[in-house]
Amino acid sequence: MNAANETAARLAYLRSEFLAGILSWKEFSYSAAVIYSDAGLPVRAAAIAGRDRPQLRSESRTCALAMIVRDENQNISALLDTCDLLFDEIIVCDTGSTDDSVDVARRYGATIVFHNWDDDFASARNAAISAAQTDMVMWLDADDVLPVESHGHIRELVEKTIPAAFAFRIVSTRDGVAEQSLLQTILFPVLDNV
Repeated sequence: MNAANETAARLAYLRSEFLAGILSWKEFSYSAAVIYSDAGLPVRAAAIAGRDRPQLRSESRTCALAMIVRDENQNISALLDTCDLLFDEIIVCDTGSTDDSVDVARRYGATIVFHNWDDDFASARNAAISAAQTDMVMWLDADDVLPVESHGHIRELVEKTIPAAFAFRIVSTRDGVAEQSLLQTILFPVLDNV
């Protein structure tokens, strides 16, 4: 087992122990910080150690984060540093990275799906979604930013009793200036045969 896989396995186990209520937030965050530090990620270690305890999710509904990546090692960390504990599962569909995108994603406990790029975003997106073992999926690009203040609202939507799809306002920026704004359905239930 290489170092990235070992880190991913340790984090996945730790996350499952925390989500099951076996570990307290203090125990989880300290242990995760040690794992990140051992993996040579001191910034990530400091970020998790200093983070306030997230609200524990209910047992009723689960949600996965799904992403398509190709040579996105710089962006994956920035996104997952802010939202990895929001999701019950992280799925990364790699379409041929030549950098260490896959290793970076594995450090966050992501499930990796490999898909040959065939100029079809829908095909790659569907490959990622089909790997989900959750009730809902949120679709994000690796360079997206999911503001921390939106996390509680997202969990409320996931835990609704009637599964539904939700559109979010996506704002594209360049150098901090909004260039484009659109509504996009990025949170939706996982349904059989759809």
